[in-house]
Amino acid sequence: MLSKLVLLLATIFLTIHLSNSKEEKHLQSGIYEKELKLKNGSTLRYTLSLPNLNTNEKVPLILALHYGGTVTPYYSREFAEKLVIPAFKSLPAIIVAPDCPGEDWRDIKSETAVLELLDKITNEFPIEKSHIVVTGYSRGGIGTWFMATKHPKLFSAAIPVSARPADEPDGTIPFYVIHSRQDELFSLELTEKSVKKLMDKGGKVDLQIVENIGHYETERFIESLSKSVDWLKKLWAKENK
Repeated sequence: MLSKLVLLLATIFLTIHLSNSKEEKHLQSGIYEKELKLKNGSTLRYTLSLPNLNTNEKVPLILALHYGGTVTPYYSREFAEKLVIPAFKSLPAIIVAPDCPGEDWRDIKSETAVLELLDKITNEFPIEKSHIVVTGYSRGGIGTWFMATKHPKLFSAAIPVSARPADEPDGTIPFYVIHSRQDELFSLELTEKSVKKLMDKGGKVDLQIVENIGHYETERFIESLSKSVDWLKKLWAKENK
């Protein structure tokens, strides 16, 4: 009798475990507010945007790092819906946008959390691992430069928007850089200098200078960011040859 009870409990536990581990795969297309229990015991909130998924077809993954400000719960969703999701609507990609858990995206707490999140998403969804992109706006753009510098083998491309480059990538990751000439917070000149350094290293860089958009007009960058989709498709097509 006892052995049957133990077997029953083990079966229930295994069923629940398998159900939870596959939960993400059964989500329909849409936008979800999710949580991830990190290895350090803390919880990372993140926004997940899913296209229609065909389990037989792998899709790109876009890591989206939000701008600065007070990080209220699911602050990332506001950013994703305001800029990243509409900009990448023509690309059947999974978009994951975490809430920044640290002081900024460049500290070790945030870096570690982002890496754990990417590991989870790439293991639970049909991700084309050679098509992982990091993008971000303002503080998130600074984080984009940082992540591309620290983890050049992880990303196939980096797309910083309206950001001050605080790190120097080695030129192995292609960059699509978007910056307004009228940015009142971060000088275009600093971005142009970083782009030149990348080019001098032999890096593939496309600098898109936009006109008459202020730094805090995030939604007005949708069109500029959407143009990176064709750039990505051409980049990936060349890599597949």
